[in-house]
Amino acid sequence: MSNGVTENLRYEKRLYIMKDIIEKENTESQQEEMDTKLYKKSQKSKQQSFKDKKKSIISKHIKDIIMLLAPSILSGIITLIGTVYNVNALTDRVDSIDGENGKIEKLENKIDNMESKLGKNMDKLESIISNNIDKVESRISNNIDKVESRITNDVKEAKEEFRTALGFIKCFPTDNGLSGMPDVNINIEIKANSNPNWTAMQTIAIDADTGEKYHAEELINKRILMPYTENGTEVYFFGQYNSKNHWDGDCTINVYENDKLILITDAVYKDGKLQKYKQALPSFNSSGDTVWIISNRICKGKVNQGVSVSYYVDKLPDKGFNIENVEIRNIISVREFQTSLKLGIEGYYSGNTSNGKYNDDTGEAYMAKYFHDGTIKMLYRGKFKNGTLYDTSNDSWYIVKEKDTDYMYYKGPFENNTSKWKDDKYFKNHLTLDEITEFIKDYDFDCSLKWKFNETN
Repeated sequence: MSNGVTENLRYEKRLYIMKDIIEKENTESQQEEMDTKLYKKSQKSKQQSFKDKKKSIISKHIKDIIMLLAPSILSGIITLIGTVYNVNALTDRVDSIDGENGKIEKLENKIDNMESKLGKNMDKLESIISNNIDKVESRISNNIDKVESRITNDVKEAKEEFRTALGFIKCFPTDNGLSGMPDVNINIEIKANSNPNWTAMQTIAIDADTGEKYHAEELINKRILMPYTENGTEVYFFGQYNSKNHWDGDCTINVYENDKLILITDAVYKDGKLQKYKQALPSFNSSGDTVWIISNRICKGKVNQGVSVSYYVDKLPDKGFNIENVEIRNIISVREFQTSLKLGIEGYYSGNTSNGKYNDDTGEAYMAKYFHDGTIKMLYRGKFKNGTLYDTSNDSWYIVKEKDTDYMYYKGPFENNTSKWKDDKYFKNHLTLDEITEFIKDYDFDCSLKWKFNETN
């Protein structure tokens, strides 16, 4: 059996001996406590006797306790001595290495040299990288310039091909070209005849992409998109002229002021003569509301026949382009304008126009005005002069209503939109639907006739 095992057995045996002794002493202690309770007078003497006896037992076995703890104490001392020895040995070793031809000092010098060389190499590397980056950036810049130039040319070619495919040319007018453009009239009609007087070899336009100059003869029968400024407005013309320098076919004009649309004209010409047109432009009604008038007219000599319908418009479409970048898709027709907005009808006029106003002395013209809900505010049939209700005879009439009144009928003279002859026999108040139907049964009206009656009716 090894010494380690023997030592462990002895250690365990001593533990059992101490356990028996302690258990025995505990039993005697318990017995003495019981005796103390029974014999109070002898308590102090017995307790003293117990303490003395306990001290004797501890003194008796103290050697065994020391023998039990000795190995652990000895091991800790040996470990501490070993640690001190190793530290001293390491110190001696370092001193030895440093003393052998200054090895640590040489190592430090080598490290310093390596750091110096590394620093120089890093400087060279940074210089090489910087030079290469400059070269790469220069090449990239040159390539970008070439690509941008190529893209610009490709875009120009693509635009030319696209416009050619659609059959139009975008160009800017010269002074000569500008003098021959159609007159822009911001009213309910356009002039019947307005043709350029260019000569064949006059330079009238410059290509918007290539800068090429066009003589008048080079643009004959070509669809041209020609934007320009006139009297503080931007004008966008899309149309063509024939070999006689006469406007011919469909021509559209959009006019903007401060980037706000103020006119759309869709005109149809035949060899310089205006045949018909549609037009949209803003105006104000008698209540001060902004409305848009949309006209559809046929030209008959000195007058233009057709209808003009006015609408309540809350918001117009955003412009989003300018003279430099306008394209054909930006040109708005009257029909597109009318269908793209939520329009509530405000008025309807059927009759002749001349000199930019409602002028009709036939007695067959009529006008309807509407509330915001589309019900009739006024229905007039009779003559017009300078845009107003005007008739010196007794043949014109109207049915009229305000928000808080009933419908009223009047027949007789009118001047400047006002009834002039007030005689009870020409008035009828508090009209019913049957009475209104009776008044208008002999007339044809192409406009909406929706009536609104108060509860009393």
